[in-house]
Amino acid sequence: MKFCYHCMQQIRSSRLRVCPNCGKKLDIQQIPVSFLSPGTILQDRFILGYPLGSGGFGNTYIGWDRLLLRKVAVKEFYPRQFSSRAADGIMVEATEKYLQARHDKGLLHFLDEARNVASLYDIRGVVAISNFFKENGTGYIVMEYLDGMSVKDILNKSGNKKDYKWCRRVVLTLLDILRDIHKRGIVHRDIAPDNIFVTNQGVIKLIDFGAAKYETALTAERSEIVLKGGYAPIEQYSRAAVQGPYTDLYAAAALFYRMLTGQKPIPATERIQQDALIPPSKMGIEIPGKAEMGMMVCLNVRPEHRLQSADEFMEALDGRDFIPVYEPKWILPKEEYSSGLFRKISRLPAAAKVGICFASICLIFGIVSGISKTGYQSMQRAEGKSSTIEDGAVRLPDYTGMSAEEAEDHIHKLNRQNGWNITLDTSRHIFDTDEKNNGTICSQSVKSSIDLTSKADLDSTEDLKQNTDGKVEGIIQCTVYSSEKLYYSEIKGLNAFALAEKLGIDKNDGTRYLGVQEDGGSYYDIKEIQTKDGSISAQELKDEANAGKEISCDEKLCIIYYAPDFFYWESLGSYVGKNIKDIKCAAYQYDLNDETKRKKTGRRVSLAGTSLVNENCYSFEKKKGTIVEQTRKKGEKLDTSEGVEEALLYVVRKRLTYEGKTGSQVKKEIEDKTKGWDVTVNIEGKTGQESQYVIGVNIYDKKKKTVNYFRKGKKYSITITTEPIPMAAPAPTQTPVPAATQTPIPDVLSGNDDVPSESDGREAN
Repeated sequence: MKFCYHCMQQIRSSRLRVCPNCGKKLDIQQIPVSFLSPGTILQDRFILGYPLGSGGFGNTYIGWDRLLLRKVAVKEFYPRQFSSRAADGIMVEATEKYLQARHDKGLLHFLDEARNVASLYDIRGVVAISNFFKENGTGYIVMEYLDGMSVKDILNKSGNKKDYKWCRRVVLTLLDILRDIHKRGIVHRDIAPDNIFVTNQGVIKLIDFGAAKYETALTAERSEIVLKGGYAPIEQYSRAAVQGPYTDLYAAAALFYRMLTGQKPIPATERIQQDALIPPSKMGIEIPGKAEMGMMVCLNVRPEHRLQSADEFMEALDGRDFIPVYEPKWILPKEEYSSGLFRKISRLPAAAKVGICFASICLIFGIVSGISKTGYQSMQRAEGKSSTIEDGAVRLPDYTGMSAEEAEDHIHKLNRQNGWNITLDTSRHIFDTDEKNNGTICSQSVKSSIDLTSKADLDSTEDLKQNTDGKVEGIIQCTVYSSEKLYYSEIKGLNAFALAEKLGIDKNDGTRYLGVQEDGGSYYDIKEIQTKDGSISAQELKDEANAGKEISCDEKLCIIYYAPDFFYWESLGSYVGKNIKDIKCAAYQYDLNDETKRKKTGRRVSLAGTSLVNENCYSFEKKKGTIVEQTRKKGEKLDTSEGVEEALLYVVRKRLTYEGKTGSQVKKEIEDKTKGWDVTVNIEGKTGQESQYVIGVNIYDKKKKTVNYFRKGKKYSITITTEPIPMAAPAPTQTPVPAATQTPIPDVLSGNDDVPSESDGREAN
């Protein structure tokens, strides 16, 4: 059977050269080598057509399932950063041998996506997965083929934004889907207009779960950072931050904001120090106060301050009992769901369309000629009145993708033609490693399609206005891609690994990516960046006052980061009572090209002297080096590369003694060693106890429980007990005893322990 590889329509006649369904040529066209050729068969079942699209990590094709006889969409794992197509045009392989492990790990995540989404088969709003498998050195996911358009496309066809009623229904439908997804423990993590798809039947589908992971896994392991600026909450910029349903609620609120205002929210990373996000009502958008409050709360930078469930967000939108309505009339642009003559014509072959268009032009030309002649004769009879034809609207184009020079030329042309004074400011830039984009505009402060001759449109922006002469003036800010420099603010919060990824630096290049084995920060924390203009310290990068400064990016830029050996326990043991010298652990480092992969350094080292050990402990019972406290329970996991807030082990620094010392001496020694500590010392005894000798020391914690040590950071009360020195009885004088048989008086003051007892066989006189 022959197929049209554009729409997968079966072609029964071998004579046809154009598809009767979509009007496209049936001859196979040449496509880029990164894609599989149309007609490729997978698993002896799925026939691939032309690509539907591609991204950084994969290709998507239209296809045909020969078993179920239906169209499908097939997603192929194809990470362009480190993979390529082999010479046979089919197999996928890593571009370098050392990247193979990274490719294999990415493939596992890709297939995990399929498992995650396949488990949601009973949720109507989730794209259905029918199959997934490994083949050709990579992986494939087979899913239902969707006819329709994304919310992003709908917005583009609808003036870039929608009214509150429309937006509310879309968001409530999305929240209804998320509510079911979150109950399964899955977080989508990539909600944006291009991932909300609307079928021709009006069914809203949540697609592209490539960033999704089980919520429990997010708390247990570092995950790849996958995000979209403006829609991604702050926790997605960190590999260590915990994510949950509130992560999706932030993105859903950002989607709501974008659909209402026509603008993406300010990226979360730019709102940390100063939040300048403007509520929609301040822009003149009509929105109920409760709904706006719910949106802005979910857009809070800090996760703990957001609403925590889809139900709570729906309640804020008065949608507790909301039931999704799946029909095309309310959500799709009119021309997309119309079923009249126009839609029928649009489905005709190209040749038929051309014939109809030609006939229509002839008919219109005849009608217009007649009208023009009649109109001209009527004008001649008019009483001296003249008719003027008003110029059409002058709409600002979309400058994105243009070079700065092209955009400036266009502005100069507008100014010359209309006597305006508009300035294009292209001084602002954003970093992009792709040199093809260098110098092209990526965003503009005044939205495209605005009518520059309309006062109402000009009043909607603060950048442009009409002066007293009715002329347009102002400044349009355009951000330009740059592969040569970036701002401090663009790398704020990034560790060395993420920065190297952003700048495209090979992490095996020791001249540009250098780890130093010294303390000063957690593993991968930046120590400094060296450029041709000098060194930039980590503190300078963090200083908010430097956010607008630029960094030169060339082959001389070098990232220096902290890479001390760290310790890792999958399950801690119990160490109290042991000596610190006997506790050793294998040292670890991270793989240069995989931030999640640990490797042992091949040696076991003592924990003594590391940040895991605190030796500010004293005891009257335990020997020096004895471990007296363990802050993490036996069996817990510990990874010191993620930072340790408190020492793991507390160790006796010195064993104190009180034998032969007075109460005041022992008290002074304790107070000298605990200056600044929360320790109180008291002496108990009879009158003059401070000068009496100590017979015991008791240590109590804040719960009045007796303990055998005290340390900095906790509250203790120490009681010193003393008693008078017993006086020795005088020797009898009536019967002198020979010197050789006299018993010596015990030398108490000298601390001599050789004192006779009743059991030693000697008897005192």
